[in-house]
Order: sequence, then structure tokens, then C-alpha cells
Amino acid sequence: MSTSRFSNINTEKRESPRLVIGFDPAGEQRTAMNDRILIYYHTATGNTGWLTGEIARRLEEKGCAVALRNIAHQRDTTDIGNYDLIGFGCPVMGFRPTFSMTDFIESLPMQQGKAAFIYASCAGISASSLWILSQLLSTKGYEVAAAEQFRGEISWPVARVPGIIPDRGRPDTRDLPAIMRFSAAIYDVLKRRAEKIPAAPCAVPFASLNPFSYLGRTNKAAYLRFIMGSKHVDQSRCNRCGLCEKYCGSRAISLDPWPAFSDACCGCWGCYSICPQKAISAFMGPKWQYREKVNYLDARAAEDL
Repeated sequence: MSTSRFSNINTEKRESPRLVIGFDPAGEQRTAMNDRILIYYHTATGNTGWLTGEIARRLEEKGCAVALRNIAHQRDTTDIGNYDLIGFGCPVMGFRPTFSMTDFIESLPMQQGKAAFIYASCAGISASSLWILSQLLSTKGYEVAAAEQFRGEISWPVARVPGIIPDRGRPDTRDLPAIMRFSAAIYDVLKRRAEKIPAAPCAVPFASLNPFSYLGRTNKAAYLRFIMGSKHVDQSRCNRCGLCEKYCGSRAISLDPWPAFSDACCGCWGCYSICPQKAISAFMGPKWQYREKVNYLDARAAEDL
């Protein structure tokens, strides 16, 4: 899907940002602004976290101030009004955005013409996932100004069993050109706002000829939870580190004293994949864990900070 660059920015009354002309690390002229960007993201295994960190890095290189919040444990929405542009990113699961993200969006306070951008990572069929995100945000008073979809290595253990993984390693450096284009589109939204240039909101289409679009719209968290089945904890392996609880986007896990799972689970398999002790299993053992991007659950690996 090509990147869309549109804006019709937030109607809050505030002083127009001061523009400062400078040069980015590549030597290209840039405009540094006082605008602030807030990105909410959900990542089950780190793929979307990696993308989020790279998007933030490119925006910061252009002089933007970027705050990142993993909705699994950073859900504060009281200060949204302090930001000029809000981003939302998540994986695609069950032909739709993760239920963790859509439930979070439904809980957001109402806005009035707040500018937003959306992105998703997908290993299989995304169907109309970006459309679903844009529609939900519209009901909350957001205007989507840019949207992009990225490829990612499959994390669903059932699909990893055959060993045929077309996008192995992704997202990675192969995706940097698309990340840079998307970041440029986001930055263009801020420039238009600073220059008070109106533009039409981004039109995210519904893939009406794709049958999976309708499956995605009718899918339910309970279905994915049923497919995953009961979770089991190997107490001889579990060291109660709390990672599964911290990074559960549905807040379905509590330590009591071992991990316990509630019906809030949306069947994303994140807990299964990120457990460093391989202590969590479902109908499949931990052999098929996907942990290649686990250092990016908080978007930036420790060595990148």
C-alpha cells in the first residue's frame, strides 16, 4: 500500500510552531519544529516495536520530539491534547488489527479533528486492517493523515511449523526505504500544519473484493482465544519474571503467584513467544517460539538508547 500524505490538523487553539531551517544527518535541508508526536503501539513479539522505533528515529532526525507508549503497560491518555500528532501501530491478527489496539482506541477520549497516522505489520493477509483502524479513529474524532502497511516475519507458531517463512527477518533493513517514505509523509503533515496549509484527510480504502476483509470485520477475540486453547505454565521453568504480564496487550495475565490467564485474552500468542524460560505453552510446545525481535518490545533495544 502506498503511503498517503494528507493533513487536516487538530483544531486546538495554540500558537503556530516556530520554524527553524537546518540540515539532517544526510545533509538535506529540513525544518525543525516545536511540534510533539505521540505514538501508541501494540507489539506481541517485537516486530511492530522495531518498526515503531525506526519511525521515531527518522522523525527525531528531522527535529521532532517523539514519545512512545506500549499500550500493554503505558496507556495514559490524559495528555493527548499536549501533542500535535498521534500515531497508532499494531500487528495484524485474524485479518484485522489486534484486539488489544482496537479495544484501546475504543477507550480513547473524544477529540475534535485531531490528526493521526496509522501503520500495521503483517505476515499474512492484512485484508482491510488499516481501514478498520481509520474507521475506529474517525468515531473518536481523529483524522487519519497517513497510513502504511509493513511486512513482518510470521510469529504464529502454527504457521512456523512447516518451516516455510517467506519474510524471514522482516521487518529489517529491507524495510527502511518504506519507513523513510512513511516518516517523510508524517513529517509533511507537520509542515503543512506549521504553514497552515489545509489538505484532505487520507482516504484508506476498504478491500471489498477481498473475502478476508469480511472475516476480519466479523472476527472476535473469543474465536482467536478458542483457537489458541488453554495456556499451561511449566512451574519448573517459570521464574516469575513478569514479562508475560507486563507485555500482555489485553491485560489478561496476572502473577498469582504463577502466570494466570483471564478471559480478556485475545489469543495473540505473545506470552508464549516472549517467555525467556519457554515456560508457557498451549496446544503447541514452546519449540516454535518466535523471539528474534523480543528486544524491541519497548520499541528501542537497550543498546540503541
